[in-house]
Amino acid sequence: MSLSIDAEFAVQRDSDKSYRIYGELTFSTAGEALRKTPQLACEKGQGECIGFDLSGITRVDSAGLAVLLEWQRMSLVVGGRLKYLNFPNQVLALAKVANVDEILSAFSE
Repeated sequence: MSLSIDAEFAVQRDSDKSYRIYGELTFSTAGEALRKTPQLACEKGQGECIGFDLSGITRVDSAGLAVLLEWQRMSLVVGGRLKYLNFPNQVLALAKVANVDEILSAFSE
């Protein structure tokens, strides 16, 4: 398992098909999150499914929500499947306010 940490954002590989997201997913970390993870959302193309465990997210804003949607888009482009696990309540509440809760729920367990 490898852990990639910035001041406020981290991604840990739990297994070949599972990653854990830690820290803040906000305007200040969104760019770094996208730079660190494009291969994660796309590496299992051709119908393979990977899971992103979001239980470690401590703070999210609209930019973080945009990152989650972008990871979904990137996965779909290569024919992969992405599943979000353990949505924090803050993410669900923000998604509902932004009217994208149904989009995110389509990619969750």
